[in-house]
Amino acid sequence: MKKQFMNNNSLIRIVLVCVMSLFVSTMCGCGVPTLTDEENYEISRYIADKLLQYDRTYGEGEELVYIDPNTMTPSPETTAAPIATVAPVATDVPSTPVGDDGSEGTTPPSGGTADGEEGGSEQGDSSSVDSNEADQTIVADWSEFFTTDEWVITYSSYDTCQSYPKQSDVYLVEASKGNKLLVISFDVFNKAKKKIHIDLTESGLNYRLYVNEQEYEPMIAILDNGGLMYLNIRLNPNEHDEAVLIFEVPEGADLSTMRLDVSK
Repeated sequence: MKKQFMNNNSLIRIVLVCVMSLFVSTMCGCGVPTLTDEENYEISRYIADKLLQYDRTYGEGEELVYIDPNTMTPSPETTAAPIATVAPVATDVPSTPVGDDGSEGTTPPSGGTADGEEGGSEQGDSSSVDSNEADQTIVADWSEFFTTDEWVITYSSYDTCQSYPKQSDVYLVEASKGNKLLVISFDVFNKAKKKIHIDLTESGLNYRLYVNEQEYEPMIAILDNGGLMYLNIRLNPNEHDEAVLIFEVPEGADLSTMRLDVSK
């Protein structure tokens, strides 16, 4: 015997059509006797029960039960739990100067080159410059870092100001409130008899300034020749140029004793 299967949607449609037909017939006065609500319910249940026999989800022996919607207990409403919010934690970001906690500073660039070739600078442990008096010239032997067969870099002077360069409106570095800029100048000289290219952008040199045992890192500034940290220039024979390191120190800092360390 061939089984017939009908999906739930089809069964529901058939039940509704049958029930509606029954009610229409009873209300239009077409010779069908008037039925009570209980009789209409029994007829509707019988029709639905017969149709649902073809539904695979309808078990044998089951029957439809009428439930009065007025007696149903409404489902409790669910309330979404409030979303927890975390207040932002204020953090103090230390600016220059950097304490003696071993924190890393800006990694400067690479050794000088002449016409695309590496310069003659060699690696060394460290070198430093000291100033025992404010008007005393800073002197140190930096030959291991700043001397090659074609060029040499030597300390020139230092100065303090609130902004650098003083006469530029383009790339201006300004000291924050309560601080001042300490600008250390160096002379870059081409001692070769030809035009050379000096590039320190990948030199790996590190600069640290110590004022009253407080450590400072050089500021990153956009300068025409890159400054000493990122020096990248071409010089004609016997030509000089200036390169600087810029530090931000407190206005009341005593510069009579300071030390600039250079390491690689």
